[in-house]
Amino acid sequence: KHFAKGIPRSLQDLEVNFEWCIKFGDDGLREIADALARTELKVLYFNLRSCHSLSGEAIANLIGKLPASILNVRIRLHDQVDDHGVKEMAECLKVKPGLQACKFSFKNCIKISDEAVIGLVKACSSELKTLGLNILGCKQVTDDCLKQIANALPKSLVEFCLDCQDCPEVEKDGLLALGSALEKHKISKVTISAAPHFKASALEHVTAWATLQRRPSKGRTPSKG
Repeated sequence: KHFAKGIPRSLQDLEVNFEWCIKFGDDGLREIADALARTELKVLYFNLRSCHSLSGEAIANLIGKLPASILNVRIRLHDQVDDHGVKEMAECLKVKPGLQACKFSFKNCIKISDEAVIGLVKACSSELKTLGLNILGCKQVTDDCLKQIANALPKSLVEFCLDCQDCPEVEKDGLLALGSALEKHKISKVTISAAPHFKASALEHVTAWATLQRRPSKGRTPSKG
């Protein structure tokens, strides 16, 4: 409550790290969402990693309450978020047509599937310039997810980031489909972190501007997403 009450109406940029705040729950997030709705916010970064008391619906409510001025949203989600919660977030993204950058980290969210991730991408603004997805460790995400993301990329996109390490159902075909789409869209900045057994040829249709980051299976540098 104290945090929400201290948010000024003139606020334009907010970065909040609630990681490991395991008692931070829906009521607190809703109060923050209500306060942000009255601001001139343009850039939001929320780290909700390990905030297991938060429901997907409350996180969706936060997105939905963001003011029309919002341009850039980056959210790290806790690993208990499920399909239902992500679908709620997607519905709220649909009413944010001014968004230019959107990054979501679903790291180790083993409860989410292709349907939820695809729905989130499709819900993004047609004017989106930057899209980032961290699906590291999302065991239910498959090749089909990457293929459908490839077909749903906004034409306005200029930057794309994906971490699909430790996704056992993601194979070469999905990465090839995605690579072809990225080249077609002439996206200027691409960063993809894939499983160590993939060769660079898995993205052979992406031209020199694309970067494939292959990390060793042991002693791998932790993902920042």
